[in-house]
Amino acid sequence: MSATTFGAGDRILIKRGTSCAGTLAPKGSGTATARISVDAYGTGAKPLIAGGGAPRAVLLSGQQGWEIRNLEITNRGATVGDRRAVSIEARDSGRLAHFVLENLDIHDVNGTDSKDIVPGSGGIFFPVSGTTTRSWARGHRHPEQHGAVARPRGHLHGGLPPPRRRHDLLKRRQRSPRRTRS
Repeated sequence: MSATTFGAGDRILIKRGTSCAGTLAPKGSGTATARISVDAYGTGAKPLIAGGGAPRAVLLSGQQGWEIRNLEITNRGATVGDRRAVSIEARDSGRLAHFVLENLDIHDVNGTDSKDIVPGSGGIFFPVSGTTTRSWARGHRHPEQHGAVARPRGHLHGGLPPPRRRHDLLKRRQRSPRRTRS
């Protein structure tokens, strides 16, 4: 699956009760109206993505328009190391939008205590970095996560700052206190 490039509107369905070893790193991006989704089907336990000590159990890099639901994700290595369960990474990628991480059971990620972009360990990471292109992530949600390391943790802005939009500047001016005559 990680060698396949998926397109807008594609669905990746993993049978419940299935165990997948290694990193799930599918390619491709969805759009605002046609997302790419990863989900479970059938009955039984959630599909297991077992990273097995890889740096990332689930990795999206420079991609957008993904919805990932109803999975169990672990990433236990032989020793403690720089590892994550889910990492959505934007490096010199520009604006990345629409990520949904929902009903994920994340546990047994034996990473370091570092929460930096590099190195960094955790359950869910949104590292944004770069030096050539302004990069940022918008429109993400990750409610209902379960497990000891499933705390939402992320760096949503990094590298060069996102460009200011004209309406942001107008809103700021409108909020400024006005002088009144006394």
